[in-house]
Amino acid sequence: MTRELVALGTSSQVPTRSRNHNGYFLFWDDERLLFDPGEGTQRQMALSRVEPREITRILITHFHGDHCLGLAGILRRLSLEKVAGPVHVYFPASGRVYFERALAACVYEAVTEIVPHPLKAPMVVHEDERMIIRTEKLSHGVDTIGYRLEEKRVDRRGQSFAHVMDTRACAGALALAHEVDMLVIESTYLRTETKEARERGHLTATQAAELAVQAKARRVVLTHFSQRHPSNGAFMAEAKSIHPDVITARDTRRYAVPPPTSLPL
Repeated sequence: MTRELVALGTSSQVPTRSRNHNGYFLFWDDERLLFDPGEGTQRQMALSRVEPREITRILITHFHGDHCLGLAGILRRLSLEKVAGPVHVYFPASGRVYFERALAACVYEAVTEIVPHPLKAPMVVHEDERMIIRTEKLSHGVDTIGYRLEEKRVDRRGQSFAHVMDTRACAGALALAHEVDMLVIESTYLRTETKEARERGHLTATQAAELAVQAKARRVVLTHFSQRHPSNGAFMAEAKSIHPDVITARDTRRYAVPPPTSLPL
C-alpha cells in the first residue's frame, strides 16, 4: 500500500522562482487526495508526475487565493479527461459561493460528477470501513478548517495524517495533530516575526514545532513559507531544535508517511 505526500507547492501568498503556490497530493491506498490547490497546481502535478485524473477527493482549508486559485482549472481538467467521478470536494460552508464560482469559471463540457461538501467544523466528513476524515476549526482571518485522515484498524492504532494550514496555535490545530504520524503544518514565519505571525493568523517555525511536541506528532512537514525567506534553512534550524523529526518541504518532492509506531517524544 502506498501512503505518500507530494508537495506540489510550498509558498505562502506569493509564489517564487523555487516555490509555487500551495498544493499537496496524498496517495493513500486507492485514494488520491488533493489539498489546497493554488494557482499553477496543474503544472506542478505534471512536474511531479501526478495524474489529475486519479483525484478522488479535493480538500480546501479556506478560500484565500494561494489555497484555491487552482481549483477552477482542476475541476475543468477532470472533465477534459472524461473522469466520471464522483470526485468529492470539501470546503468551509461559508465559502460556498467561491466554490460555485470555481465550478463555473469558464466554458467547458461538464463531464465529471463533482460532489460538494460544505462543512462546519468540527465534524466527521467521511467514514468507511478503511478510513475516517475529520475536520477541526482553525484560527485565521477567514473561516479556516484543517483535516485529519486516520486508517481504521482493530488490531493496532491506524496510520494517520493531518493537514494544518493558515492558523495561529489553537485547540483545533492541537486536536488534528494529536499523535499523528505525519503532520503537514504551515510555518510562514520565523521566531523573529512572532508578532506579525499572530496579527496575520499564522505560525512561526518555532510555534509549529512546539505544537507538534505538545500534540506528540511523530513527523513534522513544514511548509507555506513566506517569500521573504528564499531558503528553508532557518525554518529547519528553528524547528529541529524543538522536534526531532522535521522536514522542510520542497516543491515536487515526495515524503513517505511513516508507519504507526511508538512515538519518539
